[in-house]
Amino acid sequence: MLSALRDRGAQPTAVAYTAVITACKEGFYQVAQKLSETAQRTGRLWSRAVALFTELPAQSLRPDAVAIGSILAACGAAKRSELSLGIFQQMVAETFEPDLTLYNILIDACKISNDAEQAFQLLEELLVRQLQPSDLTYNHLIACSAASTGMPSGPELLSAMRRRTLEVGVVTYNNLLSCCKSGRQEEKAWQLFQQMRAESVEPNALTWAALLGRGGALHGGALLAAFDGESNVVVCSAALELCQRLGDSERALEIFARMREEHVRPDAVTYAAVIECCSARHQGLEVQQLLFELQRCVL
Repeated sequence: MLSALRDRGAQPTAVAYTAVITACKEGFYQVAQKLSETAQRTGRLWSRAVALFTELPAQSLRPDAVAIGSILAACGAAKRSELSLGIFQQMVAETFEPDLTLYNILIDACKISNDAEQAFQLLEELLVRQLQPSDLTYNHLIACSAASTGMPSGPELLSAMRRRTLEVGVVTYNNLLSCCKSGRQEEKAWQLFQQMRAESVEPNALTWAALLGRGGALHGGALLAAFDGESNVVVCSAALELCQRLGDSERALEIFARMREEHVRPDAVTYAAVIECCSARHQGLEVQQLLFELQRCVL
């Protein structure tokens, strides 16, 4: 786009630069067929976005809020939160007045880079600027706290959200479930599930994967009974692994049969869970049939 403008003898405007930088940012969220393709594209788009952004001053152009937000998000998606922060600080030093949207982008960048300490520093900074954090702000911070220690906990942040009367939705609960370590905080995960029900928050596939993955002897049976059969191989695999932990081969075979009916393609994890479950119950015929299917469909 910029090259085409120059070829016609036109000088690209700040709007044109913003459009291309934004396109680079959006490219990070497109799913490639192979991980190697994703890695190559990430490096290419990130470096392109940064190069374009640094061209703006040389062209006597001033970036607007959209361009700044896009470059911060692009660097964040590439796990370059330190560069996002550097660009942000430079813009602020040049009298640019940041808004909550930019702070949310920065906090998200810190989340992606596992820099929880910096994320919470940004929260303090936006409060000093008398900006009011949104539910998105707290959702990012809860995700940060799930992967770190020494920071405010998920429940503390949830309480802060409620004090501010912010919306507590399924994304918030999914991030809170991420704070519950698998196998060690089954009761806490169950309590969160009960809160969701009480508040009429509808679980999604991520919710079920987290709940089933943390289920055990205390509430595993109730979770499987409540499980609505989400047509997703990750969720079904989590349900089958829970059946394996509970030794419930009958329910495992029911879930596996439902997957077939709904045309959910099993993967190696799915087969491993249901085979292990049937083996523990000495269901040799079922195991042989499953092994045959595994060789034919997966291997």
